[in-house]
Amino acid sequence: AGLLLFVLLCVIPSIIGSQTFDAVIATTEASRALDYNNGKKLALSPDGTLSLIFTNNNGVYYSELRPDSSNWSTPLNLSNSEGIFAHPAIVVDSKNKKHVVWQDNSTASGPASEDLRIFYRQVTSTGAIEHIAIPIGEAVGDCITPSIAIDADDTLIVAWSADMGLGLGKEINYSIGTPVKGPSGFYSWTYPSIPGNDMGMGSSLFPS
Repeated sequence: AGLLLFVLLCVIPSIIGSQTFDAVIATTEASRALDYNNGKKLALSPDGTLSLIFTNNNGVYYSELRPDSSNWSTPLNLSNSEGIFAHPAIVVDSKNKKHVVWQDNSTASGPASEDLRIFYRQVTSTGAIEHIAIPIGEAVGDCITPSIAIDADDTLIVAWSADMGLGLGKEINYSIGTPVKGPSGFYSWTYPSIPGNDMGMGSSLFPS
């Protein structure tokens, strides 16, 4: 909780100037709620909304501060179920929709998976959760520490560190999410990869 409050007090004023706001938006029991992994935790929308993501022991949470309000919204849990949640990252598109990725081992229903995966979910321009959290990162073993970026056409690019298995170490993988024409908010994901060190030996971590 102290780390979260420290980040809010130090970072937010530099973004929104002298606007008055309530800095205490949530409490968290997770000591690594805002762990650094090159993934953006705080994003400013074209409409002036400030969006924050963080982890708690029971999920990944989203809260926002709109330009016409002095209060942060009640944090929304973006996760599917119980799991190991860490390293969220966020970007905002031209329509003020927020795109969030993180690592966890939850499933849509049933027991948690043995391996960590990269999950993706959206928050609409009105601050509502859209669709379900879906896994977009697959590997032999764990997928960890995602980062996300967006281009002018609202195409999403997500990178993460992937365990190659067989003791080969980790490499950096990435996926491109292209907006699907038709149903709102759906993306088609492709899975090219970026090799890490030779044969993946060593640790290729923290993509950005």
